This record gives sequence, C-alpha cells and structure tokens, in this order.
Amino acid sequence: MKTRQGYQGNVLLVEIIVVLLFFSLSAVISMGVFVRARQMTEEAALLTAANERMSAWAEELALTPAAEEYLAAQGFLQTDGQWALTGEQAVYTAQAAEENTGAGIRTRVLLEAWDQDGNALTSLTAGGYFGGEEQP
Repeated sequence: MKTRQGYQGNVLLVEIIVVLLFFSLSAVISMGVFVRARQMTEEAALLTAANERMSAWAEELALTPAAEEYLAAQGFLQTDGQWALTGEQAVYTAQAAEENTGAGIRTRVLLEAWDQDGNALTSLTAGGYFGGEEQP
C-alpha cells in the first residue's frame, strides 16, 4: 500500500516568515537602543565641553584680581548683577563677589552652565585672594 506524503513547501514558508519576523523585531529593538545611545553621547559631549570651558575660566579667575573685567573680556554681558554668555550649545552664567578682608581682597565667582532648554548642566566655584602684606 502506498502512502501519500504531504507537500513540505508550506512548512518551509512558515519557517521563513517566523525567521523574518524575529529579525525584524530584533532590528526595531536595536534601532531604539542605538538612538538612545546617540542621545546619551551628545549629552555627554555637551557636558564635557561645558566642564572644560568652565575649568579654563576658573583657572584664569584664580589668578585675576578683577573678576568682572575678566568676565567682560571673555564675552559675558552683565544684566541685573549677573553675567551671562550664550554659547553655541549652552548658556553660561556667572555671579561675581568681592570681599575686602582688610589684608586683601577675596574674589569668588560662581559659574553655571545651562543647556538650551534651561536645564542645569554643571556649576563650578572659582576665586582667589589678592593683595595683603606678607608675614615674616
């Protein structure tokens, strides 16, 4: 007696469809991961650039007795007692204060960086002590 074997082409077609669905789903998930990784990289680059720029300013401010003159020379504009500088990707603000201690002048500048949406990125305090007489 002869037995009839079924057509195997349908099974192959179903297997191919399952494999294609699996790879499509994997691709969608991977693209989401890559997009988020790119966003995180851009945020990290912005934060790094802000930190480098503010660190350079802080080092100079530690050696400069006239903090407000230095800020003006760097392009900061003063409005309502606060200094601001708009960069390409961030907005920098500075608040300068001087304290006369009798033996010299102590300067203190609070530097802050904000992204274009108004979210705080980082802050840094800089300053120095100038003048006064040396003690033997």
